[in-house]
Amino acid sequence: MSTPPLVSASPPGTDILDAGVLGTPGARILFGGDSSILNDSRWGGRIQGGGWLDCSKQIALEGDWLDLRGLTQIFQASSDGSDIISRPYFNAVTQQRDAELVSYPDYLAGKITVTAQNDFQSGGARLRWNLGCKDLGCGNVSRWHLLTGYRYSRLNEGLVIREELKSLDPQNPGTFDLHDRFRTRNTFQGGEIGMVYQVQKGRLNCELLTRLAVGATEQQVTISGDTVTDDGVTTQKFQGGLLSQRTNIGSYQRNRISAIPEIGLTVGYRIGRGWTANLGYTAILWSRVARAGDQIDSVVDPRLIPEEDPPAPDAIRPGFSFRDSVFWAQGVNFGLSYRW
Repeated sequence: MSTPPLVSASPPGTDILDAGVLGTPGARILFGGDSSILNDSRWGGRIQGGGWLDCSKQIALEGDWLDLRGLTQIFQASSDGSDIISRPYFNAVTQQRDAELVSYPDYLAGKITVTAQNDFQSGGARLRWNLGCKDLGCGNVSRWHLLTGYRYSRLNEGLVIREELKSLDPQNPGTFDLHDRFRTRNTFQGGEIGMVYQVQKGRLNCELLTRLAVGATEQQVTISGDTVTDDGVTTQKFQGGLLSQRTNIGSYQRNRISAIPEIGLTVGYRIGRGWTANLGYTAILWSRVARAGDQIDSVVDPRLIPEEDPPAPDAIRPGFSFRDSVFWAQGVNFGLSYRW
C-alpha cells in the first residue's frame, strides 16, 4: 500500500514553526511516503474440488476458494515532549508545506499510532473442457484443458491514524484524541477463461495454469474522523481529525471494469493410491482497485482542524476523488490432492 508521508520528525532545537515540516533542515519522514506498507509475507489457504460430468471425462465442473489471512501493520511514535514529532501536510491556505505537532519540548507530549490492514479472498466455479490427450510413450501423457467460468474476489483495507496528545502548557492544560480513518472495499464479479497444460511421467506430474477474469469491480470508500478534547472541566467531540474533514468525510461508491490475471505452476508426486503431494507457485494481479492509502488527500485547510472557529465556508480541502491502483500477490503453495 502507498501513502503520502504520514509522520515526520525534526532535530532538537528546530523552531516550532518548522517542526516536522518536510523540506526544512533536518526534517525526515518516519512513516509513509512510499509503497512499503503491508509488504510482509502471510499464510493463506486454497481449497479446490470438482468432478467429471460424463463417463468419457470430457467435461468437468470444479470450484475453488482462496483466502489470504488478514495482514496488519502498526507503526507507533511517542515522546514526553523531549522529541519533535509531527504530521506533515500541505497547507491549502498558504500554499506551502506545513505540519501538525504531536510532540514538542515544553509545549506538547503525545503518541501517534498508524494501523494498516488488508485481507483478500477469491473464489470461482467453472467448467473444464478436455481438449485432448497425447501419448508420450511408456504410459506418460500430456493434456490440454480449457477453463470457462465465473470469478468472485474481495479486497478489504483500512488505514487508521490516531493521535493521543497532552498539553505541557500549564496555562492551557488539556488532552486531545484525534482519529483519521480510511477504509476501502473492492468486490469483483466477472467471467473467467483459461488454459491448463498437464504432463504426467510416472509418479511425477506437472501442471501449468494461466487464466484471466474480466468483469466489474465495485469500489467502496469510507472516510471518517473525530477529535475529542478535554480541558479538565469539559469534554467535547468534534467531527474531523487532520486528514479527514467535513470536505471529504463520507461514503463513496463506483464501478470499474477491471481484470484479474493469474498464473500458476504446480509439480506433484504421487505418494499413494489417489494421493499426490504438490508444490507450486502462484501469482495474482488485480487491476483498478481502490487502496486505502491512495484515497488520502494530504492538502489540508488548517481552518477546518477542530474546533472550526470561525467557520470557513469556502474550504474545499482535503477533498475526495477516486484513485485507482493495483493489488498483487505471489507465493509458494504446497498441499495434498486426492483423485479417484
